[in-house]
Amino acid sequence: MDKQNNIFDYLKVNKPQVPNKDYFEQLANNVMKSQKIKVIPIYKKPVTWLSMAAASVAIMFLLGVFNSNPQETNVLLALNEVSVNEIETYIYDNINDFDTDAIINLIEEENIEAEEEKVSIEPIIETTISEKPISLDNIEKEDILEYFELEGINLEDLGDDESFI
Repeated sequence: MDKQNNIFDYLKVNKPQVPNKDYFEQLANNVMKSQKIKVIPIYKKPVTWLSMAAASVAIMFLLGVFNSNPQETNVLLALNEVSVNEIETYIYDNINDFDTDAIINLIEEENIEAEEEKVSIEPIIETTISEKPISLDNIEKEDILEYFELEGINLEDLGDDESFI
């Protein structure tokens, strides 16, 4: 028993079996045939068409909204530039040209009754401009007071000193 028993003596060395290159190429071809890859271009996908349609509708909506507002704003700004005196003058000059039926249809009856109580018709006083120079020496105190009354000027607002009259 001089000899030791070793387990490696009983094992045989086997060379590993490796398949050749043809085997792997054939395997790749078989996998590719079973997996049919369908390539759809992006312009043929329904999601693309739906998103393009939604974007075009949104652009048309925004253009429509932004185009209508500046015209209305310009009209409102133009009306603000017209003075009250110009409006009153236009109304007095063209009072017979207005369509009273259209105005009556636009105004509610309750507002007409309320406005009739508030409105007082004042005659329009036309002043004539004389070419003679105005002399302030022959103006009476009563004339000045009558002028203040017509213009709605209160003497108390002018101050306590009435020496200018």
